[in-house]
Amino acid sequence: MSNSRRDVKPLSMWLGVLCAAVSWGACQSESSTSSVPLSVSQPPAAGNSRPQPDPANVTTLGEFRATWNATTQSLSFQPKETAPSSSSAATPGVRPQGFAQIANSANGFTTSVLSSIVGPNTLFNNSAGCASNWLCAVVQVANTVSPSRTVDSIYVIVTSIDSGFAVSNSDVARTGYPFTCTSPLGCWEYGLVTNGQSKALQWDFSLPNSNDFSFDIKIMGTFLRSSYGCSATDITTSAYVDACGMSGATTILTSATPGAVVGPIALPFPYTLYDSTFDSSGVNLDLFINTNGALGFNEPANSANVDIPDTSGSYDYTLFPYWDEIATSTSGVCYATSGTTPNRLFTVTWKDADLNAVSGAQALTFSAVLYESSDQVDYVYNYWKSTSGSSCASSSATRGTSATFGIQGADLGAGVLGTKLSYNAAYLPVRNAVNCNGRKVTCTATVISP
Repeated sequence: MSNSRRDVKPLSMWLGVLCAAVSWGACQSESSTSSVPLSVSQPPAAGNSRPQPDPANVTTLGEFRATWNATTQSLSFQPKETAPSSSSAATPGVRPQGFAQIANSANGFTTSVLSSIVGPNTLFNNSAGCASNWLCAVVQVANTVSPSRTVDSIYVIVTSIDSGFAVSNSDVARTGYPFTCTSPLGCWEYGLVTNGQSKALQWDFSLPNSNDFSFDIKIMGTFLRSSYGCSATDITTSAYVDACGMSGATTILTSATPGAVVGPIALPFPYTLYDSTFDSSGVNLDLFINTNGALGFNEPANSANVDIPDTSGSYDYTLFPYWDEIATSTSGVCYATSGTTPNRLFTVTWKDADLNAVSGAQALTFSAVLYESSDQVDYVYNYWKSTSGSSCASSSATRGTSATFGIQGADLGAGVLGTKLSYNAAYLPVRNAVNCNGRKVTCTATVISP
């Protein structure tokens, strides 16, 4: 899947001062860092300037003014005051989950220049080299947030630079990634930075003369949800969530064969799945619903189920409450929104559906419930019986021996993200005349849970 979205959260970050003390023609040792509040306001740099709003789902972790002093041959950084993003109010997606904890932390993201040099020098930075009339610096970003928060992906974007000076080694956009190095002035991708980890990249600038120059940078970041923690509990019939019985429900896919799909369907609120937030703003992706017990932000699985995480890319960003070959009855599939902002629920219900292995039995009724703000998802099962009669007795087939249960993310370069609950195994419990309870499975993101 090529498109994805993330939301913005305004915050007042605590960051370390970018600092450097360097000598002409020589690499220096790592400088010390300290955490300071972003309270120093600087005037905009002269020359090239490209003001850029924060992309959806991305927040500014800090802004700095950098100055190269040609006389002292030193590179210094001063923090700038970070203003709230203008787009934050419209895109609340990941707001509850972790940016606030970074903002309130006594620590945060620290940055330091490990070494710098004016070229030519072919041995600089382990022979990465520095060309003639270039300023080259190795800049480290460290995640020191407490409590622990993994952030992906970290970018440093050049927002302005003095006329005549230019970045010489900007990273290129990563295909399919929602936030990439698109600044016309240059930027560097640090990627995933886990808690306690640091990464260093080389920054190169072409020097048209031996004068001082300044440039401004923004450190940008988003959260990555690396996995989901899921728990299951029995529920009574009265606790079952049924979209078909809700006010304003829409019914689709009535008497449909396995693999039929309806979409895109507009979501009533932004919803974050792993690293990406989806909504119906007109540029973001909407939802597709499949008879085969799948709903996702890619047209979901109209084929036989597979194990997850799947590496083919065919099922990226998809929820699988019960992925099997399923035909719907005249009740079809229903979806509805309930509750009030910012705690609404979007529920999708497969009603009296026929599992292919139990043809004509109307053996399955189950729902997927998406939560606004918290981005939790519940899979709620009313019954998975082996006949269409009043008995709730299950069979091995209706318990899931040919089905996939779980959540599929995407491959962002460090392996495919996915949470498998079960694959071709009896995931749902035995039901009989003694126990006719339903089942509720609640899944929440483990990396940035509140």
